[in-house]
Amino acid sequence: MKIVSYNLNGIRSAISKGLIDWLTEQRADIVCFQETKAWVQDIPVLEFESLGYQTYWFSAAKKGYSGVGILTKRKPDHVEIGLGIPEYDNEDRYRDWETDRKSTRLNSSHEFVSRMPSSA
Repeated sequence: MKIVSYNLNGIRSAISKGLIDWLTEQRADIVCFQETKAWVQDIPVLEFESLGYQTYWFSAAKKGYSGVGILTKRKPDHVEIGLGIPEYDNEDRYRDWETDRKSTRLNSSHEFVSRMPSSA
C-alpha cells in the first residue's frame, strides 16, 4: 500500500500546476492533503474521482483557510471529522480514516505550533 502526504498550500493552485498529473504518476492508494484552502464545494472532486479515488474533505469555517482531505482507493469503515474541539475544528486541521479490515488507522492533520514567551 502506498500512502502519500502533501501540503498543497492551496488545492486550486496545485491543480493548475499539475497536481492531477502528479497524482496519476504516483499511483498512491491513499493521499492525505493539508492546507487545501478551499471550501468543499470549490474543490473539483470529479477530477479525483476520475482517478478512482473516494474523497473525504474537511474545510475551515473561514474561506481560503487551512483544510484537509483524504483520497482513498479503498473505502474506509469509518471517517472522523475534526477533534470535537470547536476552536480547532473551525480551522479544520484534522481528518481521520479508519478500517477494521487490517486494523489500519490514518489521520491527515495540519498542526500549528505556538510558543509562549519565556519569562526572564
